[in-house]
Amino acid sequence: MILTKDKKHLLKNSGEESSKQDDGTVGVINLGGDGLPRIVTLWGKIGPEMSRHTIQYILELTAEDPTSPIEMWINSTGGDYVEATAIYDIMQYVPCPIHTIAIGEAMSAATLLLAAGEPGCRSIFPHTRLMIHQLSYSYSGTLTDMNNMQKEVNTMQGMMAKMMAKHTKMTAKQVQKVFEANLDEYLSPKQTVEKGFTDFIRGKEK
Repeated sequence: MILTKDKKHLLKNSGEESSKQDDGTVGVINLGGDGLPRIVTLWGKIGPEMSRHTIQYILELTAEDPTSPIEMWINSTGGDYVEATAIYDIMQYVPCPIHTIAIGEAMSAATLLLAAGEPGCRSIFPHTRLMIHQLSYSYSGTLTDMNNMQKEVNTMQGMMAKMMAKHTKMTAKQVQKVFEANLDEYLSPKQTVEKGFTDFIRGKEK
């Protein structure tokens, strides 16, 4: 998903501000007025524009009130690792507790953002899918360039494993083992709680 500035618009009736394109949105709902929750939504693939707007919204809400929680609702197939870690770093930097909520799906880099929420305040809906797998990059060039890029990917993958281990019940070695298997590993909502990606399941399964 690529979000463009000219697509930014304000939905005054619903209190939602969002930037969007055909395949996803990132936005702020309710802005915390009148005791309402402050909500940032991440819908679709994580890319440069989604990252930029998400960081912008988090910083604006933090400046408005540095102590009240921000809810981050995530429905994402993942996307660019670098852009996801930019959002991750801001989540760790701001003083506001960020409550993460997975709905629909949280895959690849999006699982890191879900796990990085405030401990005790990370949740998932009962029919949400979560998936972790190794980083994937496509590149071309000389053999030397490709070897250097592979080393960089391995370095980033090691960093991802350490970050996931920091926020879950998995060790870095266990995460690396999933990466090295080169398979998509899907987790049920119950398994996300057991493995420490979330703290509880929202709502009740019918």
